[in-house]
Amino acid sequence: MKRIFYLMLFLASSAVSFGQQTQASKANYELAARFSPKKLEKMLFSTAVDPHWMKGGVKFWYAYETTAGKKWYVVDPVKMAKVPMFDNDKLAASITRIVKDPFDGKHLSLDNLKFVKDENWIQFEVKSTQDVEKKDTTKKGPSTKEKKIFHFQYNITLDSLVELKDHKKPTPKPSWANVSPDQQ
Repeated sequence: MKRIFYLMLFLASSAVSFGQQTQASKANYELAARFSPKKLEKMLFSTAVDPHWMKGGVKFWYAYETTAGKKWYVVDPVKMAKVPMFDNDKLAASITRIVKDPFDGKHLSLDNLKFVKDENWIQFEVKSTQDVEKKDTTKKGPSTKEKKIFHFQYNITLDSLVELKDHKKPTPKPSWANVSPDQQ
């Protein structure tokens, strides 16, 4: 009796599977286009941590961007501590007072950030919306305009921002060469 039942079950299931026709599905290019690199750039921000080691210690800092904005952190692996480098909103308000452009803590764009002096002072630059004449050494064509760049130093512990008015950019090291720490 059990054998007949299993035989009938087998025949019924095989008849159903033979009766179904499989259709070839078309390629879904619209779905694949949603995951193209250009569209993923809009959804993903930071996916890795790029540590910048501080001089004379084991601490490092990094920047990380999410939908909540860009944040800068200082990490001390010995103490197993990660703290924000500064309050984005306070720093944006201080920059706004000096530059006279509205800056937002969520969309704060600090370029060439680096530690100077000690682990309390950082230096960075901010691009404003003000146009200035571009310094052209050739003097062949008409003068061109570029956005003014402000240079700042910020004390992390004292929460004080200082504008560097006579800041001279150091000459960049060639990207193709390795330079020793003593610059020789």
